[in-house]
Amino acid sequence: MRMKRLITAALCLLLLLSLFTSPISAAGTGYIRGDADGDGSVTVIDATVIQKLLASLKDDPDGGITRRGSVTSEKLTITDATAIQRYLAHFPDRFGIGELVEDMTEAPTQAPTQAPTSAPTRDPDELPFVPAR
Repeated sequence: MRMKRLITAALCLLLLLSLFTSPISAAGTGYIRGDADGDGSVTVIDATVIQKLLASLKDDPDGGITRRGSVTSEKLTITDATAIQRYLAHFPDRFGIGELVEDMTEAPTQAPTQAPTSAPTRDPDELPFVPAR
């Protein structure tokens, strides 16, 4: 009888611990910035989902793809897919891609504004040109 009570108490303790240590789900109170498909990680599939949505090959009835995939501004653009691809290629990330966003209403991180210069500058999101050999 004593062993049965000990096992029951241990199971109750494990149940309580699992309730307090459960991870935050993407459908709950937060999402991962750049995880357009909502699978819990930022992959090249997320960039593809954005491209399909922009090409009208995919629907976004609940706005989840737009909310999770918009990393460069509030509007979903091809620059978001490029930023995710750059993140995956380990280029410097200035948008917080891959970070957990707690509040579903938080606006995406805005890119810092650059001071105007007299000389033409390259787009900071443009990939570098590598000449063929």
